Amino acid sequence: MAATLKEISRISGVAISTVSRVLNKQPQRVSPETYEKIISTADKLRYSPNLAARSLVKGRSDSIGVFIPYFSDVIFSQYMDFITAKLKEHGLNVSPFCGRFEDETVSRCLNRQLDGLICMYYNDKIEGTYSKLKRSGFPIVFRAVDISPDDLKFDSVGIDISSGYKILCQHLYDQGCRKIGIIGGEISVQIRNNSCSGTSLEFLKTVSELGLDFGPDSGIPCENNSEAAYAKIKNILEKDARTFDAIIVQSNNKLPGVLKAVRDAGLKIPTDIAIASISDSDITRFANPPVTVWEQPIEKISYALADLMASRLKKENRAQRNSIRKITFNSSLIIRESTIRT
Repeated sequence: MAATLKEISRISGVAISTVSRVLNKQPQRVSPETYEKIISTADKLRYSPNLAARSLVKGRSDSIGVFIPYFSDVIFSQYMDFITAKLKEHGLNVSPFCGRFEDETVSRCLNRQLDGLICMYYNDKIEGTYSKLKRSGFPIVFRAVDISPDDLKFDSVGIDISSGYKILCQHLYDQGCRKIGIIGGEISVQIRNNSCSGTSLEFLKTVSELGLDFGPDSGIPCENNSEAAYAKIKNILEKDARTFDAIIVQSNNKLPGVLKAVRDAGLKIPTDIAIASISDSDITRFANPPVTVWEQPIEKISYALADLMASRLKKENRAQRNSIRKITFNSSLIIRESTIRT
């Protein structure tokens, strides 16, 4: 049978109100000796708080949903670790969601089983759903890495995407690359479909200013795994090994497949094709050759997402609630052997 506050109070000899304050992380005006006695007794009895009951009493769950597209992506695993650690400092728990933004998620938000939602990507096809949650007073914060913060009507933390792509493309241009392909991500879909907006439009502007050979076929939509990336690049290079002299990879999950496809085509990296990624990890650092990256400051973005969410949970006046908060970090280029041709 689960231990109760009443039982901990009886065994420790401390008033139940004091036990409640300590175990609910509100130990004001409690002596160190009393605090230690309560914690020690709770540990011996293997006390576990009734989160559902606590939620009813407090009117909140202290649980934040974190919505990511896939658990398998190394980058999102890093984000989850940092966000979880920072939210814990605020006394908040994480409830992870993966895949599509389902009705069940919306229901949990509106029923207040969650106190807020951190979305690691933005899907403009369901903007109405996001807006519905926001109108209900439900806090939502977006990671704006695949979309410009200026294009969002919600709180966001991200990086200066236009500047990042510009720095990377300029570097590839300086290395003699003129035919750039970009594989994966929403940007490749928009480029392929001639439906560019926001970030992808800025990217097109950059390649145009540099005079690069770039068209709809330069966008390579691809599932987020190495097998799919290998098949896509292999097929392209079999038709014409000179299609690209540089490839930007939108996710490190695809990177091993891209590298293998280039080598299997008998091409050398970076002499024949330079390879770059938009995020850093062990995959890019220990690849052969090590891969140039446009680095996302993952730790800073994660902490800012958690801090912004925690601030939204505090009492706010109407003007504060209706304001949109945006935090933007600069990105940097880490140049490695995969793009050094000159």
